[in-house]
Amino acid sequence: GWQDGRWRDWIGSALLFFACFLVKHPLAAFFPPACILAVLLDRKRGFVFAAVLSLLVAGYAAWYAETIRALLAFIAGFDAFRAPNDQLWTIYVGSRLDIWLCVVLAVVGALRAERRERLIIAALFVGAITFSALHVSRRLDYHTWKHAVYALTFLVPAAAAGALSLADRIMQQQTGPATASVVIAACTLFGFGRQGLLADHGGLPFLWPNAGVVSEFLATRVQYGQRILVDDAAIRYVLRDLTPQDHITDQYYIAYRGKTGDEGYALAVADGYFDYIVLDGTASAASVALARAIAPSVGARYVERDRAMQPNTGEDAVIYGRVSPPVTRPPDAPTLFVDAPSPGATVMAGGLNPSAEVVGHVERWPAGAVVRVDVYTDRWYQQGPVITPSPGLNRFSRRVVLGGEGPDRCRHAIRVRLLGSSGRIIDEVSLGSVRRAAPDSMDVPCPSP
Repeated sequence: GWQDGRWRDWIGSALLFFACFLVKHPLAAFFPPACILAVLLDRKRGFVFAAVLSLLVAGYAAWYAETIRALLAFIAGFDAFRAPNDQLWTIYVGSRLDIWLCVVLAVVGALRAERRERLIIAALFVGAITFSALHVSRRLDYHTWKHAVYALTFLVPAAAAGALSLADRIMQQQTGPATASVVIAACTLFGFGRQGLLADHGGLPFLWPNAGVVSEFLATRVQYGQRILVDDAAIRYVLRDLTPQDHITDQYYIAYRGKTGDEGYALAVADGYFDYIVLDGTASAASVALARAIAPSVGARYVERDRAMQPNTGEDAVIYGRVSPPVTRPPDAPTLFVDAPSPGATVMAGGLNPSAEVVGHVERWPAGAVVRVDVYTDRWYQQGPVITPSPGLNRFSRRVVLGGEGPDRCRHAIRVRLLGSSGRIIDEVSLGSVRRAAPDSMDVPCPSP
């Protein structure tokens, strides 16, 4: 748009910017500076560019408002999904020789370039740093290893300028060392840059498995606080409300008794450290390496609990459960206690709306969990809204109605549940045969104690 100055080019560039945003949402970070720059370069057409782009983004936000709010709430509520600092260092610095080589080539290009080209290379560096900073600050999940590739979107053009300048030098001097250095740099970039990003596997397009194949088993078996080993980090989302994220180990990293990598996985499985092992049929290199590492020792303490074919990959998804020692409720799992009334107790509850107070507490109340109280007469009736924990206080109380008609109006069952954010039952206490005595009640008489 700036080059040709045509209206259609400016509007087309706004549409392309929005299309890029649909592919990768963090690109929205570049919209404000792009709009400001467009207005500075061409006041009328740049303003139209900014207006079209802003309207498109506003329409998208309005259309998906509820989904966006839910996503932001999810991000804010699950800190354990965020990758640790040492992993981020490895992702962006320690294991990314391709990025460093691009940086070196870009610096070479900047040193040999004219002023205008240096400004362009500087702008590309700013883009790479911005994109990396966005992902590091959010670090939403343990998939962040793949986000480093987005910095290359900006670094590769800058590195190309450096490579071209070296090529010019080769053409001028015809020196063997200069030629060899460019060939080595190109081969190294290709060799290291393709690691973990293969577009095919065994000659076929790479397909990720469907985590829903194992979700039903996990949702009905896993108790809060149990430890799970998975070969597909996407299963973390299936387990998000079933057990803490720091109790889940995936194919990317383990540190166990001073061992990491294959040795760490093998040792942890040999010790029976995990309650369940979920092999989701993932064909990535890291997942295959994990499966091979634990294969010799998994049979000593685990047995196969479930097996199903992955529709996406044709591979079997296998879930192992520990039998030595058997899987039990974790000692550090959240536990619900009802202090009053006790099962079989008699409570004084008279008047037209007889009621009693249910009091209790939760040990290790998990984030996002709530308490719900129900009373059974002819069916279960929820007693008021769910209870959220007060800051620093894990106690709860709720006044329940002990009404009803018929022969069971004086005997009630009370049920208290600790529920996760998706309604999963984390713990439950049932109080049977709570009797009501109300000598002052004329409409719903019950015997005196």
